[in-house]
Amino acid sequence: MAKTDGVCAKKEKRKGKALARQTLEQKKYHILLTNLPQESFDGQQVYELYSLRWQIKLLFKAWKSVFDLAKVKKMKKERFECHLYGTLIAILVTQTFLFQARTYWQQKEGIQISERKALDVLQSYWQQLLLRLSKEEISLSSLLLLLRKHGRKDRRKGKETASDLLVKLGIY
Repeated sequence: MAKTDGVCAKKEKRKGKALARQTLEQKKYHILLTNLPQESFDGQQVYELYSLRWQIKLLFKAWKSVFDLAKVKKMKKERFECHLYGTLIAILVTQTFLFQARTYWQQKEGIQISERKALDVLQSYWQQLLLRLSKEEISLSSLLLLLRKHGRKDRRKGKETASDLLVKLGIY
């Protein structure tokens, strides 16, 4: 039994299910369709790009959760547009700050900050941050330290992070 078979079997066992031999056999293969030129990318690169695509999907899911994008009340078109633009501006400001924070900790101490954890940290401290901002008592260094303490990316044994894939593909 291959290593991936063992992982799948363990996951299913925790759920109280038994995997059939045919299911285990099917889980060995990944079928990816792409319109990328065949001479430019090999199968492994396409798989790595697909992994990055999945990271983008997870980021949108996080935004939907953190910025309450799933819940839209019935309202006039103009009000909705204001709400939408305000949310997009909040996402832009947040992501710009998080990009800078992740770059800072990566360069300073080689620490990778998890996008999702960082968003959760900012969400949980958002009210406190807004109150402090009005009193001008908050500094960027305190935000950076919060992210360093609570936003570290967990490294899964043998798994490449999105940053690792970007470097490997020569994108970052």
